[in-house]
Amino acid sequence: MVKKDTTKIKNELIISGLQTAGKAIGLHTSKSKTKKTIEKNLSLVNSLMRAGFSHKNDATSRVKKNIELAGMGAIAFYNFYKGIKQKRRAYIIQGAFLSTALIMVILTSNKIKKNTPQLSSTNAG
Repeated sequence: MVKKDTTKIKNELIISGLQTAGKAIGLHTSKSKTKKTIEKNLSLVNSLMRAGFSHKNDATSRVKKNIELAGMGAIAFYNFYKGIKQKRRAYIIQGAFLSTALIMVILTSNKIKKNTPQLSSTNAG
């Protein structure tokens, strides 16, 4: 019971902090709207990270990773476009957040791939 209450208090503090930071840069939204937007964006980033850092290296997982990366790029671009077209900073910031997450996943997954030792296909025997 105490853990659930503590987690709820932490979440409320985080949402209030993000809402205050948003107000400082000119984004005035309600707590429920802020929470909904954060949940949606973090869900997208979570699925991107899961696909980007998958240890499977077969063809289907590579295709899935490429589809996830392309989808995230399209969503980020659309948020930028919508923000510029409607002159709303919230969409531009969402696009920047998703683009940053996309860039970080691409860079780190490529770096991990280069640093991972490859098994040779020849038998040592």
